[in-house]
Amino acid sequence: MRWSQFAGSLEADFTPRINTPAGTILLPATPFDVYDALLEVAENEDDRDHLVGDVGEYGGLQAVQERWQGGSLMTFLWDSLSGLSSYSGLRLLQISETRVYVCFSGDDQRDVIIAALEATHGAALFGQFFVALMEDNGAKFGIQLFLDLPSHTVNYGPKLLAASVVKEAYWNWIGWATSTGSVSWATFREGLIDVLVEDPLQPVADRLRKAVKGTPWQLTPEQIQACGGDRKAMARLENDAVPKEDRARVFENYFAISYREK
Repeated sequence: MRWSQFAGSLEADFTPRINTPAGTILLPATPFDVYDALLEVAENEDDRDHLVGDVGEYGGLQAVQERWQGGSLMTFLWDSLSGLSSYSGLRLLQISETRVYVCFSGDDQRDVIIAALEATHGAALFGQFFVALMEDNGAKFGIQLFLDLPSHTVNYGPKLLAASVVKEAYWNWIGWATSTGSVSWATFREGLIDVLVEDPLQPVADRLRKAVKGTPWQLTPEQIQACGGDRKAMARLENDAVPKEDRARVFENYFAISYREK
């Protein structure tokens, strides 16, 4: 593999976009596809056969991390009724002393590098990056990050991303999601109740009293019909039905049971 060519291509693809006292966040014009870049720097047919046959199009970052240092930053998991979990995550790749690349990966999708961080104060810059990533669901970084908040979040870099920063970013995300109609506070609350009731290790009665004021609320058929199928309109009605103080309690309980550090 022509690794120096890969490193040069990666470095050239990123330009400064966000400058702060803590450092600089650089972005590519479009997310950097690791597998495509590896195919371009394959030195011979053996390299290409290894990429196609052994690495595969979803294993690009793993191949790169055999050459350079890297590791997990955050893992996001979603439970399903079938018992299977879906996954996405953020991983770090360090090719030079002054720049760390952030890669986004997930189930059945190629690894893409979405940002490069040149930090003068690492924890502050990583926090600013994560808040910026979450506030519009990854749009400014060229990705769709979440459909809803994860059932489980594992933070492998708490020295870089403090729990308080993750919590702030998640709160901003649900603010974005409820304002766009992607999620409503009522459905978010219902999901939390389902988790609490099913988890025998949680003090269910106490948490339900903290999380819910009154009974779970859903739109009536008449209200749905009045909205004419407009998802945003239905979400606004559902949001209005959950008082602001309840939203804070629901979110606090969600974060308490879903977040952990390693």
